[in-house]
Amino acid sequence: MPSTRTPADLRSALRQSFKAYWDASGLSPLPSVVYDNKDFPADGAEYVHLNIAHVSGTIPALGNDKYRRSGVLVVNIWAQEGKGMSRADELAEAALGWLETLELAGVRFRDPGLTESGASGGYWQGAASARFEYDTIRT
Repeated sequence: MPSTRTPADLRSALRQSFKAYWDASGLSPLPSVVYDNKDFPADGAEYVHLNIAHVSGTIPALGNDKYRRSGVLVVNIWAQEGKGMSRADELAEAALGWLETLELAGVRFRDPGLTESGASGGYWQGAASARFEYDTIRT
């Protein structure tokens, strides 16, 4: 039985939205975008990694065919270590700008925020994230 919105459909729509926003961000240089389950040799260059993770689901009401899916949307930020915080902050602000203005029909986004992990392996790491949920109908 097909559903009205699949996890693959959501992932594709979010990737397209992020790529359009990122390309128009005015960042210079524009860091590469890496997607889940794709090989990417970083080679020390800064980049962002878009992670879309479904984490649970529920049936919002008994007796119908509606299912609620939820997950976490994360933009991992990898800025070069030892260059100060201005570039890391610039990348974080761009990622937060997308999360805080993101609109996608039928999808609810909650609690956008930033978590900074610190230095590791030649990078300063941070992550802008938001929770999401959407409903799907099984037909």
